[in-house]
This record gives sequence, C-alpha cells and structure tokens, in this order.
Amino acid sequence: MREFAQLQFPWHPQKAAKGSRKTGVAGSSGHKKQATRSVSAKKGRPPPIGSKIYFETPIGVQSAVLKQIRQGLVWVDYITEGDGIVPECKLIMCQVPTPWRDPDTVSEEERQEWSGRIRARLDAGVNLQRDPSAWEECCHYVMFRLLEIRKRGKETIEIPPSTTVH
Repeated sequence: MREFAQLQFPWHPQKAAKGSRKTGVAGSSGHKKQATRSVSAKKGRPPPIGSKIYFETPIGVQSAVLKQIRQGLVWVDYITEGDGIVPECKLIMCQVPTPWRDPDTVSEEERQEWSGRIRARLDAGVNLQRDPSAWEECCHYVMFRLLEIRKRGKETIEIPPSTTVH
C-alpha cells in the first residue's frame, strides 16, 4: 500500500501552512518590490531540465524530476525521469500555457509517425488506457484530428465525382 506525504511547496510561506492568513497589505513598498521580483522569477517557462516539477493527478499533487520537454501534435508534454508524461495543462504554477499547435503546422510525416506508433501498440495488444504514454499519444492524435476536422469544416470540401454514391 502506498504511503502519501504532505508536500511543502517553496512558494508557500510557512505561516500559510500553519493556517494563519492575513488580509490586507503589510510592509513597505520596498518589500512589495522584492516580492514582485521573486514571483516574476518563478514565471519563467519552460522549467529547466533536471528541475523538480509539480503536477496534478487524480490522487493529488505529485512531483518528479523533469527529463525532457516534447512538443506533441497539439500540446507540450513534460517527460519525467520515471518516464511519466505530464501534459502542460496539469502543471502547477504554469502561468502562461503554450498555445496549442495549428493542425496546418503538423507535417504529414509527423502525423504518420504518431499514428504508426499507436497502430503498432494496438497490434501488439497494448491496452492504451492502461499504458500512460500510449494513452497520451492517443489523446494527442484524437485531438489533432478533431482540430483538423473543425478547421476543415469552415472550408467547403469538394468531393470528386468518382467517389459519389448513386
């Protein structure tokens, strides 16, 4: 059975952890400038490789060491040292998320590479929902196709006469 520990985040002061909350503004203007600088330093994205990242999971907030940052078909994924995949939207303290990719910026080779990996896992009998990396790739591909269809839906599509059913 797993044992869970309470995480102490560096951006939460110790007083807040003990439950004492003050309302209003305290301190001089110099103190405010110092606090602003420390907050703006934390807004830097992306986090450096090797740093600890915090992210939401169904069982609560967890942390891991960042191994790699990968641009997916639609959004940015953060690969952890345990080969976990964290989508950018699950990161804690992510101030400005990266915009999703336009489907037109994805090359045909890249799309085929993603669909080939998914197809290979399905052919091998992998349950995509039980393999986190396979599930993440599947979600990327499905969302990419939905965005592509939605974008194409605004354009008129001509069907060649040879493919029409009479």
